[in-house]
Amino acid sequence: AGTHDDTFRPGDWRVAGTFAPALLEKGLASTRREISDWWQKGITAEELDYRKTAIAGQFAVSLETTEGLANQLLQCVERGFDVSWLDEFPTKVDSLTLDEVNAAIKKHLNPSQMTTVKAGTLK
Repeated sequence: AGTHDDTFRPGDWRVAGTFAPALLEKGLASTRREISDWWQKGITAEELDYRKTAIAGQFAVSLETTEGLANQLLQCVERGFDVSWLDEFPTKVDSLTLDEVNAAIKKHLNPSQMTTVKAGTLK
């Protein structure tokens, strides 16, 4: 699960799963149940800490190649950010609070408005 976006449009939030064809409906029901529970109750402090660490780590790894650094610099320019944003990003992620994140989930996500896309060999 995570957000996906580009510079020029609001992002979307996606959950991906892989299920055997015979278990597809059961897997989708379990996924929907977990999303609904997460939306109603919010995420836990442990989940937030894990994601903050992962996001900061993925960002750092993205800067390790010339291409990755160039892509991040381009995104800064396209978004109108100063290149200092590259140094500030991990600190900004780390400063997010559980209340802020859970409020954003309630504001921007609604399980009843989500679209399910299935791909593969289906009847």
